[in-house]
Amino acid sequence: MAPCQTRRVLEARLDLGNDEIVLRAVREWISKTLEVLPPDLLDDVLLVANELVSNMIDHAEGPRSLSLRLRDGQLRVEATDGSPRATPIVGRSRLSESRGRGLIIVNACSTSWGVDLAHDHKTVWAEVPLGT
Repeated sequence: MAPCQTRRVLEARLDLGNDEIVLRAVREWISKTLEVLPPDLLDDVLLVANELVSNMIDHAEGPRSLSLRLRDGQLRVEATDGSPRATPIVGRSRLSESRGRGLIIVNACSTSWGVDLAHDHKTVWAEVPLGT
C-alpha cells in the first residue's frame, strides 16, 4: 500500500463589490490569508493580485471578487467581474508612460495566466508557483 500523502489546499474569496478604493484592503486580506508564505513569494502574489484588481477596476463592471486557490504548490489568483465581453490585452507602454504594464508584470511573476469567459462574467487568473 502506498503511503498517504497530504496535499495543502486553500480556497479563499474576497467580494469587492463596486468600490474602486479596494487595493489596500486586497493587499491586507492577502497578507493575512497567506501570512505563512516567505516574503518574496508573498510579494509576487501581492503584485499579481494588485495588477489583476487594478485592471478589473479600470476596465470592467461589477460585481467583483478576488479568489485564491492553492493546490499542489501552485497558487491561482482569480479576479472575477461582471463584464464577459472585455478581454485583457497585454500593453505596450513606453518608459515615459505610467500605465500599460499590468499584464506584463503578471506574466513575469506567474507560470501562466489566462481568461475564462462565461455568459455573465469573466475570470482573469494567474498561477504563482510556491515551491514545495
